Amino acid sequence: MHTDLLKLNYLYHLEMFGEEFFEGFPQSNPSTQQGFLGFSPQQAKIGFITQTPLIDKDWQFLPTKSAQMLEDIITKVFALKPQECCIFSLFKTQQISYEQDIKQHAEILLSQITQSSAQVFVIFGLSEIANHLLPSKVDLGSLTKFKNKSWITTHSLLALIKLPALKKQTFHHLKIAKASL
Repeated sequence: MHTDLLKLNYLYHLEMFGEEFFEGFPQSNPSTQQGFLGFSPQQAKIGFITQTPLIDKDWQFLPTKSAQMLEDIITKVFALKPQECCIFSLFKTQQISYEQDIKQHAEILLSQITQSSAQVFVIFGLSEIANHLLPSKVDLGSLTKFKNKSWITTHSLLALIKLPALKKQTFHHLKIAKASL
């Protein structure tokens, strides 16, 4: 039943953000079916974690509002080049898996983060990512230590697109992350 509620919640969000779905599954471009592990330069200063990939295999931002927002955060809030940051996602394709796969995705992501040189990570999505990734409950905007890294969780990029009023609070969370560098 819990899986059914997660799927229903996901479908609701797809519709809310103008995405399409067919018989309970989102429509996806075949090119997005290939997995992409993310981007992790050797001298990364900070890492960003999203629910689905926002960069392609050529390390270019995808043509989506979420990807544009992340690029703006990196360049305007942190005054960094995207090549100076780790950019990871919980899921490695645009398809979102549920219960049966989420633990495996979280383990892969934690492995990537552990191997990264970045010491600070911003997680975009408390219920979407942080609750599956971190071992204990965290609050939005609170700096947490885990696996020798600093973590701060803020609103998902999709929530920021849909509810611009959350941007002020998210900016405050990002300033905390920037001060931790």
